[in-house]
Amino acid sequence: MQVMLDYRCSLRAIARKLRRSASTISRERARSGGTAADASGAPGPGRPRIACGYSCADAHHSAQRLARKARVARKMLQGNNLWNRVIDALRRGPLPEQASTLKHN
Repeated sequence: MQVMLDYRCSLRAIARKLRRSASTISRERARSGGTAADASGAPGPGRPRIACGYSCADAHHSAQRLARKARVARKMLQGNNLWNRVIDALRRGPLPEQASTLKHN
């Protein structure tokens, strides 16, 4: 994707080549710091932009960081109310399936 953006390919052309929808490519570019190319195509001051700001290495590191992050808060953590109720229920002798039906307050 980065190389194709460097060659100023359209998002639709990139999507066709990667066999993805154009909206997926657009979201990926926006999520990973890419911006729309300057309409004039004229170079701006300073260092030239690479792939309209998109970096595959940065996108990869961001994806790895997000993959490590828990998506859902865990309901049963050691020491919280639900944990203690399940442990108490298990000590009294019901089957684990019965203890798992306890409601979290």
